[in-house]
Amino acid sequence: MPLHGRARSEAHVREFSYVSRDSRCIASPASAEIACPIAAGQRQVAVLLLSTSLLISAQGGDAVQLRVQGIPTEEFDRLRTGGADAHGQPALIRTAEGVANPCRHCLQHIKEGDDKLVLAYQPFAVRQPYAETGPIFLHREACARYDASTLPEWFTMLDPAAIRGYGADNWIRYETGQVVRGNELASACESILSDDDIAYVHIRSKYGCFQCRVDRD
Repeated sequence: MPLHGRARSEAHVREFSYVSRDSRCIASPASAEIACPIAAGQRQVAVLLLSTSLLISAQGGDAVQLRVQGIPTEEFDRLRTGGADAHGQPALIRTAEGVANPCRHCLQHIKEGDDKLVLAYQPFAVRQPYAETGPIFLHREACARYDASTLPEWFTMLDPAAIRGYGADNWIRYETGQVVRGNELASACESILSDDDIAYVHIRSKYGCFQCRVDRD
């Protein structure tokens, strides 16, 4: 029978769904009891007891909690106040046109008609062979850095998006590279980061433009 949802430890349990056609199991965090009504003629049977320390997911193993962040505020402030970009040049000031002008600091769209900064950015602390450089947009005015456990809702518009994992040495792990639909990004990040050899993930647009970094929380 297919497993849907997850059962979590007392600190994390919310709901566990184990479906056999029209049957559903619900977990109780307090008792660690999972009641599974399973159709058997007119009868409903089966109660499963699990330890509160057990974590079961649709993929098996521990669930990966994400941490999604915009570029560091210190870097944002430096760039918007005239600091040199990855090519040693100050950011260009342009007027945002249309709706596809995401600021890489707050991870929200720059409003049409507002000033935006266009610059070359390298999302790595140290230069090395895999430290790619590419164009990004930033708000010209101050904004709050995005820092959350979920991707911004508008990331579903990244259709498709490129995603890949990096090791602790900041080198690409080629086996993680994928092109996915925008609504599949969160699950793809969780899947890649379930491998302890992967330190973090980069999400890029279909054009290769850096969008954000995703870490384990």
